[in-house]
Formats: sequence, structure tokens, C-alpha cells
Amino acid sequence: MGIKRKIKSLYLIFSLTSLIITNSINFNIYNVIANESDEWPKTYIDKVYKFNFPKTTRIFELEFREHYYYIIDCELVTPNECNLSLNMIDPDGIEFEIYNATMSFYFENTKKFTVPFGTAKNGTYELKITVETDYNLNLHIAVKEGDMCIYDKLLENVFNDTISYDVHCFSSGVYNELQFLVNFENDTFYRIIAARVSPIAYTLPATQKVNLTIIDPEADPYLIFDNTTSLPENLEFADILFGTALRGSYLFKFGLASAYPKYNFAYLIYEFGKIGQGINETQAYDINNPANDTFNNTGYFNTTFYFEIPQEGYFLMIFVSIVVVIVIILSMQARKIKIKGLEETHGQKSIK
Repeated sequence: MGIKRKIKSLYLIFSLTSLIITNSINFNIYNVIANESDEWPKTYIDKVYKFNFPKTTRIFELEFREHYYYIIDCELVTPNECNLSLNMIDPDGIEFEIYNATMSFYFENTKKFTVPFGTAKNGTYELKITVETDYNLNLHIAVKEGDMCIYDKLLENVFNDTISYDVHCFSSGVYNELQFLVNFENDTFYRIIAARVSPIAYTLPATQKVNLTIIDPEADPYLIFDNTTSLPENLEFADILFGTALRGSYLFKFGLASAYPKYNFAYLIYEFGKIGQGINETQAYDINNPANDTFNNTGYFNTTFYFEIPQEGYFLMIFVSIVVVIVIILSMQARKIKIKGLEETHGQKSIK
């Protein structure tokens, strides 16, 4: 009884300790999340500014993180009309023309607008806002940090399943290339997403074409996007599933054609799910592969052929084997009985 009581006491102490530790962990995590949510989204600007006739330019220096969207809101708060242009200058001095249009206080769809800008670099950015107007006006400007580029549009959380992700800045020429290696498992689906994450002003040509070729570990190419595939407008993306047969390094080759040469391009590759069970008990043979020529120089076959037997075939073979064994055993027993009968009959005749 003493031992049982000690065991029960130890179990009770262990249970209470586990409960206390669990509650402490949940409490700490909750506090961290609550603290982070209090600071997010980070607001850089939220103020009304005056812009004088005929033209005024204001420049804001902002510290941005790479790979994040930064949301820029502008709203006319006085009864005016104007022409508004927004330019973003990144830490390397590359200037993006992200907005240029007429605003009017009198129409709901033109008095306010929102522009998301996805970053490719850490550092100090300059937001340049220029207003051309016939009268002095006031403009409400707000800038805040959003989600990570591309991730914000996905319904599921795939951060832990991400294989490769990056945002690249292109700033020269109408055609750009991007190449990189990715390690894939066999018999697996991977989702590939491509997007332009920086806006292009309405007055500029925004059409962009993308092509993507993936080269597998055996140097065989797969065409994923061809030159007719267009990148959607900002905050949208092109995506596709790619299933693998081989394990190893795959070479990704993106080609991007754009009439406007300055933009940030993002891609995301993550594991989408397994394909089948990956079972391969027999060796497959490709009759179309010249490297597997079935004839030698003498014209005779020099290849070993493999035959695949389905699971039902194995069961049938076992069943037939059992039946044959039973038949043999019964035949032998019948033969023994027949011989014994003949011997008994012959013995009786001899006695007579």
C-alpha cells in the first residue's frame, strides 16, 4: 500500500507541474502575440498636409524592411481637383513611378486611392509626392506596413513549407533573367507563384510577360510559363503546380519582358503535397530513350527485361500452388489406399 500511495503522489505532483508549465507557456505566447499585434501594422505617416498652388512636392524618408508591402493612402479633404504623382526611390537610388492620375473631391472613386508597394531591399526609401493644382488644397496621407509580399494573398499558412522565396529589383532593360537552384523531393507537388509587387503608374505601359523553364537533375527541361503568360496587376499573381519524379537540384530560369524597366518581382515556391506512395518495386524501362538501346552491335538483344506482376497475380499463384499441392497429396493418398487394397486382396487369395 505504501508503494501505491507514493506512485499516486508522484503522479499527482507530475500532473500539477505539467498543468502549471502549460498555462505559463500559453500565457507567455499570448502576451507576445498581443504585444506584436499592438504594434502592427506599423504606421509611418497619418496626417493632413497642405499643398500650395500651382505645384508642390513633399519628400518623406522612410525606413522599410525587405519583402514587405507598404500601403500608401491619399485622400483629398478639401473640395478641389488636382493631378497627383507618387514616386518611390529605393536605397540604391532607383526611382519607381508608382502613381500618376487626376484626383477630384467631387467623385467618390477619385477622391481617395490606395497604392501598395512591395520592397526588395532593407533601408531608407524616399516617397516623393507631387501635387499640381489650380488652388491650394489639403491632402490626407497615410503610410503603414502590410504583410509579406505574396504571403498576404494565400489562404493557408505555408511559411514553414516554403522551399524558396525572394523579391528581386529589376531596373535596366526591357528583358531580364533570373536563375537559381532549388532542391526538390521526388513524388511531390510544389506550388510556384510569380508576381510583380511594385505598382506602375497608369500613364506608363504596364504589360509584362513571363516565361519559366525548370531543368530537372537529369538536365531535362520543362516549360512552365511561356512568353505569352502575362503577370497580373499588382497584388495578384500567376501560379502553377509542378510534380516531381526525381529527387535533387532543379534549375529555375525566369525570363521577364516589360515595357517599363523598373519593378520588383517576387517568387514563392512551397511544398504543396505528396503524390501517391512513391512505391517502385520494379525497374521501369524507357523504350524511347536512345541511351537504352536494346540491340548491341551484333543485332541481338542485350537488355534484361523486367515484368511487372500485379498484386492479384501473386494471390492467384499462391492459390494455384496450394490447390496443386492438395491435389498431389490426395493423389498420393488415393494411390496408397489402392495399393493397400490390392495387397490385401492378393493375400486373401494366397491363403485360399
